[in-house]
Amino acid sequence: MGNCLFCKINDNTIPSVKVYDSDTLFAINDINPQAPTHILIIPRTHQASLLDIEEKDHTLMGSVISVANQLAEERG
Repeated sequence: MGNCLFCKINDNTIPSVKVYDSDTLFAINDINPQAPTHILIIPRTHQASLLDIEEKDHTLMGSVISVANQLAEERG
């Protein structure tokens, strides 16, 4: 976790403007967007890889999908 960019954004070591913020997730605009709307939705708990996702994380991943849908509707 020590050099994880997203962990540093999460703990405000690296400043950012969050377009979504909750106890479990935050979202930021990508600094190098590949589409007119390119948002990164990031869990507050460190997840190095999708391969690290465990059964206990399924609710969190469902929240990622829900937030993605919400932001897509809001920002199109």
